[in-house]
Amino acid sequence: VSEAMEKRPEAKELEAKIKQAEFQLASVKSDFYPTLGVNANYGWQDYHSDLSSKDNYWNVVVALRMPLFEGFTTKARVSEDMANLNGLRAQLITMKQDIGLEVVKDYLSMQDAKARLSVTSETIRKTREQLEIAQGRYEAGVGILLEVTDARVARTTDIQTQNEYFINRAKLDKAIGRE
Repeated sequence: VSEAMEKRPEAKELEAKIKQAEFQLASVKSDFYPTLGVNANYGWQDYHSDLSSKDNYWNVVVALRMPLFEGFTTKARVSEDMANLNGLRAQLITMKQDIGLEVVKDYLSMQDAKARLSVTSETIRKTREQLEIAQGRYEAGVGILLEVTDARVARTTDIQTQNEYFINRAKLDKAIGRE
C-alpha cells in the first residue's frame, strides 16, 4: 500500500495540494505580525547647463507595518485556510483507505486466479490431449462432433483461467502504480 501511495499520481497530487495549503496557512498567519521593509536608492545626474552641475543623491526608506485591527479579516482567513487544509488531509486519509482496499482486493483476486491456474495446469495439459484425441477420432470417423466441441469448450475454459490471472495481475500492477 505504501508503494502504491508513493507511485500513484493522484496521491502525489493531493500531497502537493496539502503542502501548498500548509504554506498558504503559514503565509496568512504571518499577517498577525508586524513587517519591516527597507529600501535604499542611490543616483547620479550630470546636467550640462550653467545652472546645475553634477549631482549625487541617495535616499533610504524604512517602513514598519503593524496590524492593529483589520476587522478580524486575518483571523477569518486563517480559519478558512485551516478548514481547507483539514479537508485536504481528510481526502488524503480517504484516498489511502481506497487505494489500500483496491490493492488488497486486486492482490487477493490475483492470488485466487493463480491458485486456480496452478490447479488447472494439469487440466490444461489433459484438455489439449483430449482435444487432439477428439479431433483425431472425428477425422477418422469414429468420434462425433460433440466430443470435439466439448474438448474445445474445456480448452476455452482453461484459456479463460489463464487470462483471468494475467488480467488480475495487470489490475494489481495498476493499483500499485507500476508501469
